[in-house]
Amino acid sequence: MRHLYLNCFDGISGDMALAALLDLGLPEAVLRDVLRALGLEHQVRLAVRATTQHSIGATALEVVCAAAQPLRRLSEILSLLGEARLPDGVRERSAATFHLLVEAEGRVHGVSPAQVNLHELGALDTIVDVVGFAAGLDHLKIQAVSASPVPWFTGRIETEHGFLSLPAPAVLELLRGIPIVPGERAEEIVTPTGAALLVVHAGSFGPPPAFRLKSVGYGAGRRAGSLLRAVLGEVEVAAEGSWEEIAVLETNLDDMDPRLYPPLLEQLLGAGALDAFATTVQMKKGRPGVQLTVLALPEKAGELCDLLLLETTSLGVRVQQLRRRVAAREIRRVDTAYGSVRVKLAMLAGRVVGANPELEDCRSLAQQRGVPLKVVMASAQAAAQAAYPVCRAGGG
Repeated sequence: MRHLYLNCFDGISGDMALAALLDLGLPEAVLRDVLRALGLEHQVRLAVRATTQHSIGATALEVVCAAAQPLRRLSEILSLLGEARLPDGVRERSAATFHLLVEAEGRVHGVSPAQVNLHELGALDTIVDVVGFAAGLDHLKIQAVSASPVPWFTGRIETEHGFLSLPAPAVLELLRGIPIVPGERAEEIVTPTGAALLVVHAGSFGPPPAFRLKSVGYGAGRRAGSLLRAVLGEVEVAAEGSWEEIAVLETNLDDMDPRLYPPLLEQLLGAGALDAFATTVQMKKGRPGVQLTVLALPEKAGELCDLLLLETTSLGVRVQQLRRRVAAREIRRVDTAYGSVRVKLAMLAGRVVGANPELEDCRSLAQQRGVPLKVVMASAQAAAQAAYPVCRAGGG
């Protein structure tokens, strides 16, 4: 499994994160494709250059806008993402990042997310950083991301709201629940965009996992001496599968607006839940209701409980700790009549026991070739069966 570890020893910003992926080998053409997908190719220019920080070679990126940018609200950015020809996963992770930014700004200023003007965060360079980073992870086939604890920093910064003490209030809102360590710099080294990228993409914080190191990239920031180190490795997954401890969170609801469930499930997954789903149940006095179930690592249980209590009408969350058997997973590619498709294999005791084609790949091919999605899915499933004849169709 390809794993990206972000070593934020000198902080993180949107341009540093994207520059680090470029230094790892992400082609600039991928970012130009993002600009075209967003319809920004004539409004934005990418300035990529090699640089040196602390005698270490790195890549620096500047997103140069052709004109001054207006204030934008979340609805405008979501509309831009919705109209762009982007893979669903890239669009969803980008939207989740902007949702987090708006929610953090709203809490800081005491207004609803719909009333938040994103100021600097709505500028095109931020949009390119957020969407480009998600697209970069997708292109590099990175399946998991983790990060080091985030350094604390001090000082003041001038914003649209005037001078603010560092860390910026929105950064602190975004970093709730994330480990922070003392830093040495008296300047802004973690930006709201950088913090939001960590929250959305990083599944854990701490030392890197045990992996086989493949490559290292450095992204330079705008400040002198600022670096973000991105380490790409291959995590060895035991073929026989493994046991692990998980926390199961449950709460029953019968008085919540059903329109709130989809964004809530997205928010739970973005906050680190392993899975989150809603089940229709019959509650007291014959009322129909919904049982929310969240699966998480035990160390994330408290944070996710707080999120459920904050974002729902629940007054209590049941928590139990269980063991689960996990099949090892591998990503392989198979060739179909419509193109190459990633297939997720489930491994148990050295045997392939299941295979599922990646929906995103099949959907993209179906759109390109003008054929029904189910036809491409069936072709990919048949190709997986042919390549791995011991696998069970539809498993995994």
